[in-house]
Amino acid sequence: GFEKRWAERKSRLGTLDGFRYFTLLRRIDGPAFFKDSRPGKDDAPDYISCTLWESEDEYTAWRKGDAFKEAHGGSGGIAAFAS
Repeated sequence: GFEKRWAERKSRLGTLDGFRYFTLLRRIDGPAFFKDSRPGKDDAPDYISCTLWESEDEYTAWRKGDAFKEAHGGSGGIAAFAS
């Protein structure tokens, strides 16, 4: 499903100026003592992606550039990838 498509996708991130690091985090059910202090399953995302850049200018260049549009369905949103 989603994780397989994510792992096998084409990405130019590693070739872009200022790119340092990427990670995809998946929420899991934790021990019972955490369940009372976290949002319900329907209230929180199951995945969070994070990129780290050398500077805000390099992040902004990526965010406004073709590589971002290609990776996010051309519209700035991830809906095309997630379906």
